[in-house]
Amino acid sequence: MKFTKKVIDSHIHIQTSGNRWFDKEGKTYIELIDQMQKAKGLESLNILALCDEIYGGVETNIMAAIYKLHNPTAYSYADLVFPTYPVELPLPSGLDAKTQYEELIEIGFDGFKVLQKPDLEKIKKFTVDNEYYDEFFALAERDNTHLIWHVADPEQNWVPGVVYGSWGYSDGTYPTWQEHYTRVFRVLERHPKLNATFAHFFFLEEKPEELAAIFEKYENVGVDVVPGLMFSTFMKKPEFYREFLTKYADRVIYGSDWTVLQDSNEFGEALMDSIYNSLTTEKESDIWGNIVKGIALPDEVTDKILYKNFKIKCHNEPKPINKKALKAYIEKYKDYIRDLESKEQILKFAETL
Repeated sequence: MKFTKKVIDSHIHIQTSGNRWFDKEGKTYIELIDQMQKAKGLESLNILALCDEIYGGVETNIMAAIYKLHNPTAYSYADLVFPTYPVELPLPSGLDAKTQYEELIEIGFDGFKVLQKPDLEKIKKFTVDNEYYDEFFALAERDNTHLIWHVADPEQNWVPGVVYGSWGYSDGTYPTWQEHYTRVFRVLERHPKLNATFAHFFFLEEKPEELAAIFEKYENVGVDVVPGLMFSTFMKKPEFYREFLTKYADRVIYGSDWTVLQDSNEFGEALMDSIYNSLTTEKESDIWGNIVKGIALPDEVTDKILYKNFKIKCHNEPKPINKKALKAYIEKYKDYIRDLESKEQILKFAETL
């Protein structure tokens, strides 16, 4: 269905493994994203890059910028690059956090994606509260640059035999659930004005009093409604969560977590519909295999969640891409591109800049 309300999908990923440029029919990731925006009638969308050993590479920064250059209504969020996993300091010259932040902002990225997921933390052996990140967070705080930040996973995934999705962390080799949050709050204590949105409702849907305390303490912190298990929780106590989301309506943004090429457009459309319906109606929807009933938030609340809050977080309109800066970035980072098909297409594109 095409949305009848304005919607900005703040949380879309480019394919993260294998073929990252074309689908099996030869359509590019650019065409597929364009088709989705048209099919849903999205006001805008936001491409989140992931530049790590498991979920992506520096090519996703470049591809996100290329898409944004193609579609000026789109936003794009960048990620920092580490050349080796485990991360080893000192990094090669020019890969310090300050330099990476400044060059990505110069290109025209609207914000940053921070991924603090247990499987990545395990192989990275380099935590988000490491002093390396201090300059990055200080600059983001100074500039009020928006961060979309994934922390941990559902707490149940640390319980043997009880796993949401395909990730289980109960064998003792992963950081604990609480360790992830301790590190986040250590960063927030150092940088309390950070403009940060924690993905998947910060996985605190079962602990709304903790989430409320975070909102009260940190004025620029919010969450998104990317599933997660929050909609199953909302359904159990609809009046409570209707009141909670109304009270904190300025702190919540819409997103789907659709991954281009990894998930079909049909799957992405159904996912976006389910999240939208769960917020705006009392219809039943299937979200990741869970049948949930919507909580029908008031229009003034859904308007904030569906598009207004994200625009405010990003200082309204998407920033333009600086072609000269993008070309310099491609030249600097081309040897870090792991996906050869993407590298071929990126280098061809660079010749046109």
